[in-house]
Amino acid sequence: MSLLHSKLSALDYLCIDDFPDFERFPTEGLVAPNLTCLDLCYCPMLKSLPSHMNTLLPKLRSLRIKNCPKIDAFPEGGLPTNLETLVIVECRNLLRSLSLIGVHNGLTLFLIDDASIESDKSFPWEGFLPQLPSLHTLQLIKFKNIETLDYSDLLHLTSLQVLRIQDCPKLKNMVGERLPPSLTKLKIDDSMLLGEQCKKKHPQIWHKICDISAIQVDWRYV
Repeated sequence: MSLLHSKLSALDYLCIDDFPDFERFPTEGLVAPNLTCLDLCYCPMLKSLPSHMNTLLPKLRSLRIKNCPKIDAFPEGGLPTNLETLVIVECRNLLRSLSLIGVHNGLTLFLIDDASIESDKSFPWEGFLPQLPSLHTLQLIKFKNIETLDYSDLLHLTSLQVLRIQDCPKLKNMVGERLPPSLTKLKIDDSMLLGEQCKKKHPQIWHKICDISAIQVDWRYV
């Protein structure tokens, strides 16, 4: 990994994929001032994200972290302010520290794919999400054992327009005061129990979502 020790001034995309022995980035961080996209995938021994991301990766717009189970925190200083897309796949420990990001004004798309969450029957956890005032799209994928979506923690997402729920086979209920009033599209795919509740306009569910202008279940609008 000696390449990572140099100033990668021209690099705009970096993918580290299927690297089982990779444990850490250089202590001084990853110096790549023009990097716009960083993918870290299948690095089971990687213990942390690059340090000082907020200053050393000023142009970073997309960050994808997949199957890196030992990463348990975001770096000090938080994420780069220009970051627009954040994808976290099967990194349960990292998800637990998500709220510590604080406020991030630039993020517009956040995708969480986490089949590793086995014991939790309700999601999100209280205080799970940080302050994301510009978030437009939230996607929740492969929460295999979740039975209830508690959207109380979504209310502070004041710009949220699209909520997508995919491959959550046990999800059957939605609780909370209300969904964000900015929400215009609810997409439910491969989540049969909740999808059927919506298709049948079940009173336990329907009155909570009927004000959403577009409700799409398995590619069909309700």
